[in-house]
Amino acid sequence: MASVINKTADPSTLQYQYLASVNTPDYDQLYWVHNPDITTVVGTSIPQMYWKVTMDGTSYIVVEMSSIEKAAVNAAMPPSPPEMSDGRPIVRADSRPLDFQTYYTMVGDDSTAGILLSTDDTSSMYFFMRLESETDSSIHVRVGAFFI
Repeated sequence: MASVINKTADPSTLQYQYLASVNTPDYDQLYWVHNPDITTVVGTSIPQMYWKVTMDGTSYIVVEMSSIEKAAVNAAMPPSPPEMSDGRPIVRADSRPLDFQTYYTMVGDDSTAGILLSTDDTSSMYFFMRLESETDSSIHVRVGAFFI
């Protein structure tokens, strides 16, 4: 088994993918460096996200990124999730933004239900579901959304 690393960085993260203990024939040498020289970064405090592949004469070598390259990688990273004061992550049961307020409303009779999502007094979105018909074998529901 050998290790491989991409010759080019992933455009979305600007990071090089490094894989250890792989079957090298599965990785085309056009895109991957087989058994890269990683001696300059292994055993140091350099995180793998700051590695880059470069040519050293006739062979590839993995080295530490420059401070400008590190800044670009940091800018491409998604923001870290919110944390409590003791460092534990804030876990949410839904995916709405933190500043949304949710109001559950009943409109008309008991066959319509709606949810109003609002970020402030000027922009709101109302989602609704209305029972259209019901038989022993099926239920027909109308679903919609509109801005208020």
